[in-house]
Amino acid sequence: MQSPYSLNHRIVPLFLLLLLCAGELTAQPDTLSPPDVQELVRTYIENIGGVEAWQSVRAIRMGGTASLQGLDFPLTITTAVGNKQRIEIDIPDSPMVQAFDGEVAWMIFPMQGITEPRRMTVEESQALRDTPFPSEFFNSAARGYTLAAVAGRTVNGSPTYGLRVTNRAGYDYTYYFDPQRMLPVMKATTVNAESAAGAAIETYLSDYRSFEGLLLPLHIREEIGGRETMTITISEVEINPELAEDFFSIPR
Repeated sequence: MQSPYSLNHRIVPLFLLLLLCAGELTAQPDTLSPPDVQELVRTYIENIGGVEAWQSVRAIRMGGTASLQGLDFPLTITTAVGNKQRIEIDIPDSPMVQAFDGEVAWMIFPMQGITEPRRMTVEESQALRDTPFPSEFFNSAARGYTLAAVAGRTVNGSPTYGLRVTNRAGYDYTYYFDPQRMLPVMKATTVNAESAAGAAIETYLSDYRSFEGLLLPLHIREEIGGRETMTITISEVEINPELAEDFFSIPR
């Protein structure tokens, strides 16, 4: 029979070993050393469908729900080549439309007294203008974008790779990539509008799913200055929908 002494001498080292192993398995650095930028971009593009698949995409229409201040409203987002975008939120008695045709941004928002199409200022339309289509990661240099690896951040409890994207027009976003799937889980920038100048805008991306071979995030949560402002949940996606020629243009 083993003495209690000899048994304890076997159990204690085993217990310490398990603790050490557990520490190695659970301990993760807050940031990761950035990989080669071009390799990260190539992997990302391949993961979302590949260059050839995206070259055939002229427009995407997504339908779902926008959650604002505890209320849910039907939402439609349409984006197209040429950095065009149109957002429609069906607020009862005050349907909102914001659109950008590549040159002019405009809006309708009865709740704010804007019952006729009105041109938006550059500050008001920052988010619309800062939505390149296709993604700025396609032909970045030729389109005037500069990519640079930066320190990652802990996002949703996990370390990430950081990739900053800028251009001479003032576009400045940092994307944070999940190192396992090589997909963005968050992108960050700062507000330019005087009312909240310098406040951080963080957009969290999740629930990636495939539509006709293209991988898209269906859950989008936005925070400004650390406060959640809107959550978008996409339920329908249409690739290359039929659109009127003036669909994005300000009505005359």
